[in-house]
Amino acid sequence: MDGEYLKSPMTGNGARQTGWYKAHLGPGGFSIVADFEADSTLDTEIGHERLTWDPNKDAYTTVTVGNGFPGAIIGSAKWEGDNFVLQTEFRTMHMRAVYSHVGEKTIQIEESYQTGDAPFPLIWKAGATRK
Repeated sequence: MDGEYLKSPMTGNGARQTGWYKAHLGPGGFSIVADFEADSTLDTEIGHERLTWDPNKDAYTTVTVGNGFPGAIIGSAKWEGDNFVLQTEFRTMHMRAVYSHVGEKTIQIEESYQTGDAPFPLIWKAGATRK
């Protein structure tokens, strides 16, 4: 995975990022279990992510834990056309990640955040290639 934190109040002048993301189907094939690690001049991120289908919500429930924050980030995700859109709340922010150009070997990810009623500025983008 190659990513970039864009210049923002949260990330200063921004930073390039490299890392990996490994996912596999969970028990019964009803979930995705993933681990990730990424390094940049801002920090090193290490974490685990779980996505599971919730037929009552007609959406995926997501849970992410990592080394940069206590507790868990819980959210939901749905397919919007060809894009997989993940929405979470983290402290006082709303986060939105859009997974696009989803292919058998590649994916693009863009993450935005919102505080209050402000727009969602892009804060991070990445591309990943399956090896």
